[in-house]
Amino acid sequence: MNGSAAEDHFAMNGTVTEDHSVMNGTITGKNPTMNGEDDLAETLEQWSMNLVEAAKAHRGTSGQQSLLLRSKMSNNAKQIIDAIKDPGETPFEYSIQMAEMGALRMMMELKIFDKIPQQGSISYGDLAASIGAEESLLTRFLWMLVSRGLLKQIGEDQVAHTRLSKTYVDGNPQGTFFQAMFDECMPTYTKWPNYFEKFGLKEPREGNYVPMTFALGLRREELLGDDERPPKTFKGYQPEHGDAG
Repeated sequence: MNGSAAEDHFAMNGTVTEDHSVMNGTITGKNPTMNGEDDLAETLEQWSMNLVEAAKAHRGTSGQQSLLLRSKMSNNAKQIIDAIKDPGETPFEYSIQMAEMGALRMMMELKIFDKIPQQGSISYGDLAASIGAEESLLTRFLWMLVSRGLLKQIGEDQVAHTRLSKTYVDGNPQGTFFQAMFDECMPTYTKWPNYFEKFGLKEPREGNYVPMTFALGLRREELLGDDERPPKTFKGYQPEHGDAG
């Protein structure tokens, strides 16, 4: 599979359609608004100018200043995308993002990002053999990540890292944070309707029975453990970022 690989190669949970980037950040400066289709060109022109100005200002920066300018550029880019796309595309976009996160978490579990060379590429067949997986199955997962730009395909049967995918090598604190949120928090989000149906639309009254414990089927002490600390996935994020609990 070549290019963006955005064809329907991930039939396990849905259909892959074209990629829509979604980025967050804080925007400053002039923010144009649209009153109709006639304003689209003018609006895009202004946001594009804001993006270029922020990119120029970013040259030679570092630290907090670099972070703020990159955040501004991300927000400008998101504003441009939001202005172009039809609102009806959003549910499909969310569906793709959910499938992407599931594929990413599965590849982290298999330590696939550690097996892909930091420089160069590896074949799907060699990757599959290294974990005892069926090549066609592993390829389906990886094609999802290729289609989203997280991984890069080389030729017809090779896959390589991008600058984004190296975040998910085993032990990276930011990758571990994603794993923690996916494993411990995602089940909670999906069970919100069930939790509030049972307990009513009100804040939790008891610390030992909250949406997370309800979703995971655990008591508070089971969730935190004997030392009153978060689950192991959160612990992996703590060395550089302090206690989460």
